[in-house]
Amino acid sequence: MKKLKTPRLILREPKISDIKDFYEYAKDPEVGPRAGWAAHENIEQSYFILESFIAHQDVWTVYHKKDHKMIGSIGLHLREGIYELGYVLNQNYWHQGLMSEALNVLLAYFFQELAIEEIYVSHYPDNLRSQRVIEKQGFKYLNTTEVKDSPYSKTKLNYCLKSDDYWRIHHAGKKI
Repeated sequence: MKKLKTPRLILREPKISDIKDFYEYAKDPEVGPRAGWAAHENIEQSYFILESFIAHQDVWTVYHKKDHKMIGSIGLHLREGIYELGYVLNQNYWHQGLMSEALNVLLAYFFQELAIEEIYVSHYPDNLRSQRVIEKQGFKYLNTTEVKDSPYSKTKLNYCLKSDDYWRIHHAGKKI
């Protein structure tokens, strides 16, 4: 897993030492359910999930340089031959452009260095913040599908960003 940096963030492998920061936002009922998972009930649950992040090596920690803490995570999960992006951010850091900043550098890594052809992402209908982040990155709306076993929403909106569209949107007129 490659470490990546932005002006305000470091995207890196999760560490057990991140547990308190992770639990801080994972227990927030405004955070997890909007990303499709229940708020964590205790730190042991967060510890178990953090261990799985470490084992699978498909989730980057969003580490805030100035505050010296984990403030979110971004995963790129390969499921049935499809790359699916998921992300979450501590509510105290919403509305600062941090997730867009993190995704800019990660998408460059995914499309330029890993040569991924397409990435999928979804959000629940009332998660307008996530929708703005997704659309700002150039993802195109595909469809709305039904969600089973979700207490948060019965549907989700699905998007895709193809490599050709990434290059056209993010590098138009630039020499790389």
